[in-house]
Amino acid sequence: MPDLYNRLKNVQDSLLDLNISACIIWISGHQGITFNECADKLAKQMAYDIFKGRVSAPSIVSFASAVKVAAEIAMKSWQ
Repeated sequence: MPDLYNRLKNVQDSLLDLNISACIIWISGHQGITFNECADKLAKQMAYDIFKGRVSAPSIVSFASAVKVAAEIAMKSWQ
């Protein structure tokens, strides 16, 4: 795990050199939790679509905005 942390820290530092702020946080695994596998698959697909230019994404997202969007998605998924 320390090697992975160091690699991620190097990526974060490289992004900062480009004036791109990134926050790396650990999120515990969610295997076996209902709908989380689906959410993971959808998140990976969206990231790929953004990478390929099929979907545009803002260059800056505040933590508060990310929390708000996540809460909205969670509430809609739960309902």
